[in-house]
Amino acid sequence: MDFVMSGRSPARTHYYRLLNPAGLSVRNNGQSAEAYNGANWAQYVFGAALPDAAGVWQTNMPAGLLPAGRYTMIGPFMQAGEAPAPTDEEVGRGADVDWTGTAIRIALDLLTAAGYTAPPSAAQVRDAIMACAVESGVTFEQAVRGIFGEAVGNLAVDTDTGEYVIKSADGTKERARAAIGSDGTRTITARDLS
Repeated sequence: MDFVMSGRSPARTHYYRLLNPAGLSVRNNGQSAEAYNGANWAQYVFGAALPDAAGVWQTNMPAGLLPAGRYTMIGPFMQAGEAPAPTDEEVGRGADVDWTGTAIRIALDLLTAAGYTAPPSAAQVRDAIMACAVESGVTFEQAVRGIFGEAVGNLAVDTDTGEYVIKSADGTKERARAAIGSDGTRTITARDLS
C-alpha cells in the first residue's frame, strides 16, 4: 500500500523506519519488531522512492505482514554511505499510520465515506480535508480563512460602531467584527468565513 511523506533531498538512496503500535522498531522482514538497537539499524530499513516535482515521497507498507494497528513512519532518511546507518540524515517527516493489516485506514474509511471509489487525486484529498468539520457549522477551509484573516488581514476600527473589523488577507472581505468591552474582552458580533 502506498504511503506519501513530505521532504526534500538530492538523488541518493532513501528509506524510512517503522515503529509498531508498541513503539518497537519493525524489522524489514515485516515479521518481527524489537526495542531500538543502533547495531540493527540496517534491519529497520524500508525503501522510499525519490519525491516527485511536488516534493511527495512514495513508499509501501509491507502488506499482509503486519497486524492491524497504529504505526509510526519515521523518515525518509538519506543514506550517506555504503549502508544505512543511524547517522543518516532525516530529510522529511513521516506520520502515524492507522493500518488495517492490508491498507491504510484513512484511504479506506475517510475517503470512502467522502464518496471516493478509486484512489483519489491530490486535489480530491485536499478537497476532502478542507470539507472536514472543525466544529458545528465550520469546515476546515472556513477555519483557515478566519485564522489567515486574523493573522495577516487588515485590522481597522469602524468609526460609527467602535467595533474592530478584521478583513481578509487581500482586503476584499470583512471576515469578522468584534466589540471590545471596557475590560478588554473581545466579543465577535459578525463573522463571514465564506
